[in-house]
Amino acid sequence: MKPGTRCRCGTARRARPIHWPLGGAAVHGQASAAVVDADIVVSILENGAVVEDVLFVQGVAAAMKPGALFIDMALDQA
Repeated sequence: MKPGTRCRCGTARRARPIHWPLGGAAVHGQASAAVVDADIVVSILENGAVVEDVLFVQGVAAAMKPGALFIDMALDQA
């Protein structure tokens, strides 16, 4: 991560703390808190049902600012 770049991490589930080896990341207990004021939000979740839950039940979509980009990446469970 380049100096001055802000990175915020959240988790869709209560799990062990996130370790960011390069430093500079702020960790939030709720994914919706991590996306406030973000220009780009990247998710790496299990499947569409989990993505839907995080976006709409856990409030990530409502917490995102207008015009923010949401990138959904797949998690390969093979």
